[in-house]
Amino acid sequence: MGKDSFKKITLFDLAAARVKQTLRKAAVKPGDLIEIIEPFIEGENFVGLVTEVNDDTISVYHSDTRQTINWNRRVKCKVHKV
Repeated sequence: MGKDSFKKITLFDLAAARVKQTLRKAAVKPGDLIEIIEPFIEGENFVGLVTEVNDDTISVYHSDTRQTINWNRRVKCKVHKV
């Protein structure tokens, strides 16, 4: 197993995966537009495109930061079906 086989994660990635704000899981599928509502700072939302859905996490591509973030599925969000 080489050094390149592990994905380097940041503290932001770790925090995003642990955020839980609701008891229900988000009902999303790949290709949906999602808005994560105030996960860390009041008034600051994260908008992105869902790329992958697992049992516990959602992979969301955010174009403003040009990165994919794994969010917890129990995060408070608005889903726009496409």
